[in-house]
Amino acid sequence: MKNGQLRIAVIKGDGIGVDVTNATLAVIAAAERYGLEAHANAARMIETAIQTGFEANRLRPVEFGGDQGTVEVTREVIALLEESRA
Repeated sequence: MKNGQLRIAVIKGDGIGVDVTNATLAVIAAAERYGLEAHANAARMIETAIQTGFEANRLRPVEFGGDQGTVEVTREVIALLEESRA
């Protein structure tokens, strides 16, 4: 975390094609990584954003039969995080 911002690196492409990396898994992995005591709040925010996104049908990743690739899922998770901070 730098200057209050969580940075997540997402690898584009997984051998299936461009923009189809499992973005949900990447974000969950980041949440688990930051699940240490010092970053527990960030992990909870990420997990809540993902849950909210799925419940509101705002997250529809291709790995679950949806129409959003890696970039779009990542952008939507960031938007959900920003909305939760407002």
